[in-house]
Amino acid sequence: MSWSEVGSVTFGYMLGCLNAAYYIVLWNTGKDIRDLGSRNPGARNAGRIFGKSIFLLTFFFDAIKGVIAIAISYHLDVSIMWVLLAGIFTVVGHIWPIQLRFRGGKGISVYIGVISALSIFILGTLLGLFFILYLLLRKFTLSGLSAISLLPFVTYLFVQSAETSLFLLTLAGLILYAHRKDIDKEYRRIKRGEGNEGRVSYF
Repeated sequence: MSWSEVGSVTFGYMLGCLNAAYYIVLWNTGKDIRDLGSRNPGARNAGRIFGKSIFLLTFFFDAIKGVIAIAISYHLDVSIMWVLLAGIFTVVGHIWPIQLRFRGGKGISVYIGVISALSIFILGTLLGLFFILYLLLRKFTLSGLSAISLLPFVTYLFVQSAETSLFLLTLAGLILYAHRKDIDKEYRRIKRGEGNEGRVSYF
């Protein structure tokens, strides 16, 4: 294990800890977004409270963390395994940021940044799965989480890389765990026979 390998993973985690919603809201209002709305320091909650422009700004800065982490890992010339680990730890840092007492976001924006930096094909596959599932389910969150869950298996059919599929499966596990309360709410809603979530334009 070299310093470059350790550095790529450590940098990924520390970069992930820089939660955009938390700092943007704190800078502009002096408030902790974890005390507002759904109390989740993510792009969706920030957008619901402060508008679509804040959503887009938050989404961009969180996604760019994933891109930077992967780019730095490539620059350090580490093996692909360490590049993938850096991506995983960037998502881990976003969900469990050490300076925010491990109360972070749910990882969607960073996840998208990480996979887009690794492969446009994988990103395109994710978006394709999402749109197909949304046409069938008409539920935004459920379609998104289902697409993330299916992506490792669909990717393996085309890429035939166990390493890449394991990486995507690990990320899916992290995202699903971070969304466990949303999944439980959706399950209860379906069980009660309620309709669609309503019009939602962002995560």
